[in-house]
Amino acid sequence: MDSTILWGFTILFFVGLFLMPTLLTFYYPRIRAYTSPWVCRHDPHDFNYYGFYKWQINYKNIVASYYCKLPKNIFRRVWLKVTLLMSIMIYLPLFVSFSASIAYMISIGYLYLSVIWAMIILWILSYYSADLLDRAYKKCQEEKNKTQK
Repeated sequence: MDSTILWGFTILFFVGLFLMPTLLTFYYPRIRAYTSPWVCRHDPHDFNYYGFYKWQINYKNIVASYYCKLPKNIFRRVWLKVTLLMSIMIYLPLFVSFSASIAYMISIGYLYLSVIWAMIILWILSYYSADLLDRAYKKCQEEKNKTQK
Protein backbone atom coordinates (compact mmCIF):
# COMPACT_ATOMS: atom_id res chain seq x y z
CA MET A 1 0.00 0.00 0.00
CA ASP A 2 2.82 2.42 0.84
CA SER A 3 4.43 1.70 -2.52
CA THR A 4 1.19 2.54 -4.33
CA ILE A 5 0.88 5.87 -2.50
CA LEU A 6 4.51 6.70 -3.28
CA TRP A 7 4.01 5.96 -6.98
CA GLY A 8 0.83 8.03 -6.97
CA PHE A 9 2.60 11.03 -5.44
CA THR A 10 5.49 10.62 -7.87
CA ILE A 11 3.20 10.52 -10.91
CA LEU A 12 1.16 13.51 -9.72
CA PHE A 13 4.34 15.45 -9.00
CA PHE A 14 5.81 14.90 -12.45
CA VAL A 15 2.50 15.59 -14.20
CA GLY A 16 2.30 18.87 -12.27
CA LEU A 17 5.96 19.58 -12.96
CA PHE A 18 5.48 19.36 -16.71
CA LEU A 19 2.00 20.90 -16.75
CA MET A 20 2.91 24.07 -14.85
CA PRO A 21 5.68 25.29 -17.22
CA THR A 22 3.43 24.49 -20.19
CA LEU A 23 0.60 26.59 -18.79
CA LEU A 24 2.96 29.36 -17.72
CA THR A 25 4.56 29.37 -21.16
CA PHE A 26 1.13 29.40 -22.81
CA TYR A 27 -0.04 32.43 -20.86
CA TYR A 28 3.36 34.10 -20.48
CA PRO A 29 3.20 36.43 -23.54
CA ARG A 30 -0.26 37.65 -22.55
CA ILE A 31 0.78 38.20 -18.92
CA ARG A 32 3.94 39.95 -20.04
CA ALA A 33 1.98 42.21 -22.38
CA TYR A 34 -0.10 43.55 -19.52
CA THR A 35 2.52 43.67 -16.77
CA SER A 36 5.87 44.51 -18.32
CA PRO A 37 6.81 48.17 -18.79
CA TRP A 38 9.34 47.09 -21.42
CA VAL A 39 6.76 45.98 -23.99
CA CYS A 40 6.10 49.13 -25.95
CA ARG A 41 3.70 48.08 -28.66
CA HIS A 42 1.81 44.98 -29.66
CA ASP A 43 0.00 44.19 -32.88
CA PRO A 44 -3.35 42.65 -31.84
CA HIS A 45 -3.78 40.81 -35.14
CA ASP A 46 -0.67 38.75 -34.47
CA PHE A 47 -1.91 37.44 -31.15
CA ASN A 48 -5.22 35.72 -31.79
CA TYR A 49 -4.12 32.19 -30.96
CA TYR A 50 -6.18 30.46 -28.29
CA GLY A 51 -5.60 26.76 -28.98
CA PHE A 52 -2.40 25.30 -27.58
CA TYR A 53 -1.34 23.60 -30.82
CA LYS A 54 -1.99 26.74 -32.84
CA TRP A 55 0.01 28.64 -30.27
CA GLN A 56 2.84 26.12 -30.46
CA ILE A 57 2.97 26.32 -34.25
CA ASN A 58 2.85 30.12 -34.26
CA TYR A 59 5.22 30.65 -31.33
CA LYS A 60 7.64 32.66 -33.44
CA ASN A 61 4.85 34.95 -34.60
CA ILE A 62 3.64 35.50 -31.05
CA VAL A 63 7.11 36.42 -29.81
CA ALA A 64 7.77 38.57 -32.87
CA SER A 65 4.43 40.38 -32.52
CA TYR A 66 5.85 42.27 -29.55
CA TYR A 67 8.04 45.19 -30.41
CA CYS A 68 10.34 45.12 -27.42
CA LYS A 69 12.42 48.02 -26.23
CA LEU A 70 14.55 47.76 -23.12
CA PRO A 71 15.99 50.93 -21.58
CA LYS A 72 19.62 49.77 -21.76
CA ASN A 73 21.47 46.54 -22.51
CA ILE A 74 22.20 45.96 -18.82
CA PHE A 75 18.48 45.61 -18.14
CA ARG A 76 18.33 42.54 -20.34
CA ARG A 77 20.57 40.69 -17.90
CA VAL A 78 18.56 41.98 -14.94
CA TRP A 79 15.46 40.63 -16.69
CA LEU A 80 17.06 37.19 -16.92
CA LYS A 81 18.13 37.32 -13.28
CA VAL A 82 14.57 38.15 -12.28
CA THR A 83 13.43 35.16 -14.32
CA LEU A 84 15.89 32.92 -12.51
CA LEU A 85 14.65 34.16 -9.14
CA MET A 86 11.03 33.67 -10.19
CA SER A 87 11.70 30.10 -11.32
CA ILE A 88 13.52 29.37 -8.05
CA MET A 89 10.59 30.76 -6.10
CA ILE A 90 8.17 28.61 -8.10
CA TYR A 91 10.09 25.34 -8.25
CA LEU A 92 11.92 25.24 -4.92
CA PRO A 93 8.83 24.79 -2.71
CA LEU A 94 7.59 22.07 -5.06
CA PHE A 95 10.85 20.14 -4.92
CA VAL A 96 11.32 20.57 -1.18
CA SER A 97 7.77 19.46 -0.36
CA PHE A 98 8.08 16.51 -2.74
CA SER A 99 11.44 15.53 -1.26
CA ALA A 100 10.13 15.86 2.29
CA SER A 101 7.09 13.68 1.55
CA ILE A 102 9.26 10.96 0.01
CA ALA A 103 11.77 11.19 2.87
CA TYR A 104 8.99 10.83 5.41
CA MET A 105 7.68 7.73 3.64
CA ILE A 106 11.06 6.08 3.03
CA SER A 107 13.69 7.34 5.46
CA ILE A 108 15.03 10.58 6.88
CA GLY A 109 18.44 9.98 5.33
CA TYR A 110 16.90 10.14 1.88
CA LEU A 111 15.93 13.78 2.51
CA TYR A 112 19.47 15.03 1.95
CA LEU A 113 19.82 13.19 -1.36
CA SER A 114 16.40 14.43 -2.46
CA VAL A 115 17.26 18.06 -1.73
CA ILE A 116 20.54 17.77 -3.65
CA TRP A 117 18.67 16.16 -6.56
CA ALA A 118 16.06 18.91 -6.38
CA MET A 119 18.67 21.67 -6.45
CA ILE A 120 20.42 20.16 -9.48
CA ILE A 121 17.16 19.91 -11.40
CA LEU A 122 16.18 23.40 -10.25
CA TRP A 123 19.45 24.80 -11.59
CA ILE A 124 18.89 23.07 -14.95
CA LEU A 125 15.32 24.39 -15.18
CA SER A 126 16.41 27.92 -14.26
CA TYR A 127 19.18 27.90 -16.85
CA TYR A 128 16.81 26.52 -19.49
CA SER A 129 14.12 29.13 -18.79
CA ALA A 130 16.68 31.95 -18.92
CA ASP A 131 18.05 30.58 -22.19
CA LEU A 132 14.54 30.41 -23.67
CA LEU A 133 13.83 34.00 -22.67
CA ASP A 134 17.13 35.16 -24.11
CA ARG A 135 16.40 33.44 -27.43
CA ALA A 136 12.86 34.84 -27.48
CA TYR A 137 14.23 38.33 -26.88
CA LYS A 138 16.78 37.94 -29.70
CA LYS A 139 14.06 36.70 -32.09
CA CYS A 140 11.90 39.64 -31.15
CA GLN A 141 14.74 42.07 -31.84
CA GLU A 142 15.57 40.38 -35.17
CA GLU A 143 11.95 40.60 -36.32
CA LYS A 144 11.82 44.23 -35.23
CA ASN A 145 14.98 45.00 -37.21
CA LYS A 146 13.57 43.22 -40.29
CA THR A 147 10.32 45.18 -40.18
CA GLN A 148 12.17 48.49 -39.82
CA LYS A 149 14.33 47.88 -42.93
